[in-house]
Amino acid sequence: PLVQEVFTDTEPVTRLAAAKGHHVGKSLTLGTGYDFFDKTSRERAIIRIELEKPYMLVIAFPCHVWSSLNNLSGKNSVQSRRQREKVLVDFATQLARIQMEGNRLFLIENPDTSRAWSLVASLQKLCKDRRVHVARFHQCMLGLTDVSGVPHRKATKVVTNSEQVFNALDMCRCDKSHDHSWVIGGRKVTAPSGHYPRK
Repeated sequence: PLVQEVFTDTEPVTRLAAAKGHHVGKSLTLGTGYDFFDKTSRERAIIRIELEKPYMLVIAFPCHVWSSLNNLSGKNSVQSRRQREKVLVDFATQLARIQMEGNRLFLIENPDTSRAWSLVASLQKLCKDRRVHVARFHQCMLGLTDVSGVPHRKATKVVTNSEQVFNALDMCRCDKSHDHSWVIGGRKVTAPSGHYPRK
């Protein structure tokens, strides 16, 4: 397959690639029977990826527990939840390394403000790998808006071993030609902002 997605139930990259006529892999998500808190699911996913050898693996581990807003719910509660979800971030970095070892591509995406970038050792180590590029960009420049059409800035970080992906995304910084709507206000606001704009 040209592309396969992990964690992303909405499958934006896969759907667009398929619409353009590319061969795509089945996404590995809760919806397709993979619960990555479960070791057996993680092992099944690795076997599948090693067999199918997707050219590009798109990985977007859940970001909610790593957001700054989660600090408001109490330090002990946040630490406990982050400790539980660390296994998902470690798995994401494991998949990235499998792709690199197979001379294939990956990208891992999460908000730039995600605490996973600074708190999870495996992800920090991956970001320092010489084969890897770290792109920071603002999704307002790619068409992300709220329901009324006001741009969401949404600073985002992508770690990838694709120089082309890095070059395409890292230059997309807000040009300050518009106002922004806050990505805050409950799931009615935050859930849609988690969907990639088509561009």
